[in-house]
Amino acid sequence: MPLKLRLRTSHALPIDLRSLSAAIDRGSSAKQIARLGVHVGKREKRIGECFDVSGELGAGRELYISGDLKKVHSIGYGLTGGRIVIQSDAGDHVGSGMSGGEIFIDGNVGDYAGAEMTGGVIEVAGNARDFVGANLAGAKYGINGGEIIIQGSAGKGLGRRMRRGIIVVSGDVGALAAWNMLAGTIIVFGKSAGQIATDIHRGTVILAGGTSGAADATDDMLNSNRPQGGNLGAEFSIGGTCEPQIVRFLATWLKGNYSDTLGETVNQKLLGRSFVQYAGVALNKNRAEIYVAV
Repeated sequence: MPLKLRLRTSHALPIDLRSLSAAIDRGSSAKQIARLGVHVGKREKRIGECFDVSGELGAGRELYISGDLKKVHSIGYGLTGGRIVIQSDAGDHVGSGMSGGEIFIDGNVGDYAGAEMTGGVIEVAGNARDFVGANLAGAKYGINGGEIIIQGSAGKGLGRRMRRGIIVVSGDVGALAAWNMLAGTIIVFGKSAGQIATDIHRGTVILAGGTSGAADATDDMLNSNRPQGGNLGAEFSIGGTCEPQIVRFLATWLKGNYSDTLGETVNQKLLGRSFVQYAGVALNKNRAEIYVAV
């Protein structure tokens, strides 16, 4: 059976579980993991003092965590392999800095899920709060590889300073999505709030659900990327309304990898839809593409 951690009681103080990732990578035993130190507020305790620990990681290095985990942060922080299943809502920094492995959250997550990750997969069955796949304060890049799939909605700052990888959101996203994005791919099936792709450099953003407030939010996007003294002329919208090849390619990839959770959404929101493509001089040196469904 896989290793299982169950939080005994809800905690008012935050619990930082980042030390668990290295133990998973080493394939540590249940006894070794129970003795690991974790921070509970400003105090250090052992995992076995806060969680019931049972089972073993096994060859697949699979871990299940349950209980009221809203105050439990940094689950899977820096993970390099294995699989973590979080069987409830979780706190902040889930999968931050991970380079491999899989994390599945059967609930909602807090801020900075997948921040600065370089590989691996994070899948959230519920909603995510702010700064999914973003950079931390003072850091150069956000997500720099890997995949983040959110079946619900996400907050503001999605993919800030994104460098590589893919982020997919089935629901809506807050303001400032793709803020200062450097490369990579973001797909949003729901509505997107204003100030989209502010100061984007490269990469692909697909707004399959259009924008909230439609024209207003799109105008926010256009104006936030307007070069000083520039005009929003015909060169800004290139190709007009079309069915882009990149959209068809990504639809095929999503159906091949996430058919159970995203297959029907892909059929409805990507395939056979028409998009307006925004690019040109107003999108920083003509190296970014934004597609908005019409």
